[in-house]
Amino acid sequence: MVWKQLEFRPKTTHPTLRKQSIDAAMKAAVSSSYSLLAVEYFDIIAAKDKRLVNITGEEPILLECLAFASSVVCNGVNPESDEYELLLDSRQSIVPSFNQMSLLNTDEIENAILSRFDLYDKASSATDRETYLSSSNARVLTCIAGGEHFSRIKIRYEDSPDLAYCMTSQEFVSHVDGKLKEIFSRIVKREMDEEYDF
Repeated sequence: MVWKQLEFRPKTTHPTLRKQSIDAAMKAAVSSSYSLLAVEYFDIIAAKDKRLVNITGEEPILLECLAFASSVVCNGVNPESDEYELLLDSRQSIVPSFNQMSLLNTDEIENAILSRFDLYDKASSATDRETYLSSSNARVLTCIAGGEHFSRIKIRYEDSPDLAYCMTSQEFVSHVDGKLKEIFSRIVKREMDEEYDF
């Protein structure tokens, strides 16, 4: 379904309407891909540490997975590229979407997810982007496993992350890299098809 949205070709020949239709379809596809990646990451975490999900509950862990998955995608793209703005806009749209599906407190969801975006976006200035993302996410998961509430986590870099969570995060980041190539090859193909049509 995500790929179909990325390959969407509207019937209208009006250039402005056509661009709006394609942009809307791409934004929806990217938002869907964030959700699908978050579920994949949740499954990895649940398979490796059932205790974490049991003590914390599914929704807070899914929220963490959504913030992390979408941030890994955003941080895997050149900020100067045309797609970067689309990725950031799509990432912002996941906050109200999660609110609508969740029983968690709305303010806590928003505060937590925006705090994670801020944390993960520092990867752009890190010498090793993947290591920074993995260790930051591992610190978050370590705090949650230690009993901290998801909306009140304060990351301190002197606190070392649990090695098991580091490995879990690294596994997911490696997995996303392959998915990113697929997503962007389809976006580029759609753009080339669009140019050919006109």
